[in-house]
Amino acid sequence: MKLDGVEIRYVTRADAAAIQAVFATDPHYFERVDRAPLRPDEGEKLFDEPPPGSDQRVAIARRDGLDVAVLDFLVGYPEPMIWYLGLVFLVPAVRGSGLGTRLVGALGDAARQAGAHARAAT
Repeated sequence: MKLDGVEIRYVTRADAAAIQAVFATDPHYFERVDRAPLRPDEGEKLFDEPPPGSDQRVAIARRDGLDVAVLDFLVGYPEPMIWYLGLVFLVPAVRGSGLGTRLVGALGDAARQAGAHARAAT
């Protein structure tokens, strides 16, 4: 994925500490969404058990030398040509700047270039 002024890199379980650092910028997010505190292994847990037949991809977005977002999505889920967006997490300092919208747009562009199609959630 490409986005002006933002470096987007795909990461693996080996990058769990970097993901954890992004999540730690807003531990209250997990209390609101999961109704539980941020776990010390949240970055690693992101990689646990993707649905069978899907290709999980996790990316970190970096702007001005700082990791500012984590995206988690599945390619080929629930059908072969669908990309399923599971998480867009932005550090509080960049929320409201339009970066999230730009990241989702870049992901949509990458999906279309790969031949994926859109489908409304039911």
